[in-house]
Amino acid sequence: MFESSAVTWMFVALLAPFWWGLGLLALALFGDVSPLWRVRISRVFDRLDRMREEPPSSTAVPERSAA
Repeated sequence: MFESSAVTWMFVALLAPFWWGLGLLALALFGDVSPLWRVRISRVFDRLDRMREEPPSSTAVPERSAA
């Protein structure tokens, strides 16, 4: 087929946000067109919105006070 090199992997990694955004746009358009899928797709967007607002508790750093 073709040889994958470091340049190829960097190119794919740089385009990942583009494909993610294009997929979300396709979902939104599909939800607008199809009333049957509108509820399911809105749940996906609601879940993504909640993930953006709430930081995970495992990455929370406890506060320290100076001695």
